[in-house]
Formats: sequence, structure tokens, C-alpha cells
Amino acid sequence: STWAKAMGGGLPIGAVIGKAEVMDGAQPGTIGGTYTGNPVACAAALAAISEMERQNLCVRAEIVGAQVMAKFHELQKEFPTWIGDVRGLGAMVAMELVENSDPNRPATKLVTETLKRCIQKGLLVISSGTYSNVVRFLAPLVISDEELTRGLEILATELRSVINSSLVATA
Repeated sequence: STWAKAMGGGLPIGAVIGKAEVMDGAQPGTIGGTYTGNPVACAAALAAISEMERQNLCVRAEIVGAQVMAKFHELQKEFPTWIGDVRGLGAMVAMELVENSDPNRPATKLVTETLKRCIQKGLLVISSGTYSNVVRFLAPLVISDEELTRGLEILATELRSVINSSLVATA
């Protein structure tokens, strides 16, 4: 598997991780990448990993993910014809918005308008998916419970507002 991004604390670095028998079988210099061997990035990665361990961010990722997943499932029950799939791993959780419970009818307009309104309320959430109809929620793991709750409430309020408006009510 590969690992990167957060590992470098903002500096470009990546890693390849595998079973010892596989990794030990590779010839020196055959596993590499664009960001191989930068000593400054390596020092940043060691510091970032140390902070992740000190703050117990792996556990925090599970806690944050569970809270987001619970809110998304709550919204899914409230709007079953608009919210199709809810999925995630750790703190990265997504909900797919569809029209009329049909996964072949992406609700791109609903997502676009909801996220536009979220930004106006101070919450930055992004869309993803082939049709930009998936709301992807990935908060910093150091987020406070209060900030997480506030962000999820902004998202829920704006989603409700758009769904209940004439903008998508006839879709």
C-alpha cells in the first residue's frame, strides 16, 4: 500500500508499505517515487507521525467518522429519496445524493447548491464522484467536538433548505 499527504505535515513525501517478504524481495532502487529521499521532508514526516501518535489521531479518526456517519444516516432516514449511499472509512465519510432513490440519477444540482450555501455559512465541504453528486466530509482530526457538531449542523440545515426549496422539489 502507499501512504502520503498527512505524513509529511504539508511537505511532499510518500511511502510504500508492504509485507517484509515482498518489500525485502525488491532490488535496491526499484521502489521509488517523485519525493524519494528528501531529508527535510523525512524530518517533517517523523515529526508529523510523532504528533499523530501523541494526539492519538487514529482513534480520533474513528470517533470523528462515527459522528459524521451517524449524522449522514440520520439525514438519509429524513430524506430517503434524495440520499442514496452513505459510506466511509475512518474520518472520511461521504453521502451520495440521487433523485427519486435512483442511483442512476445523480442529484448534482442539489449538491452544488447545498455546498454553495455551506460556504456562505463558513463551512467548506467538497463534492466528489463522477457526477459531483457526492458530499465528501473530511474534517481535520484535531477538530473539536463543538466545531464538528457545528459543521454537521450547517451541512444538515443547508441540505434541508435546498431540498425543501423549489430549486429541487420538482426534480
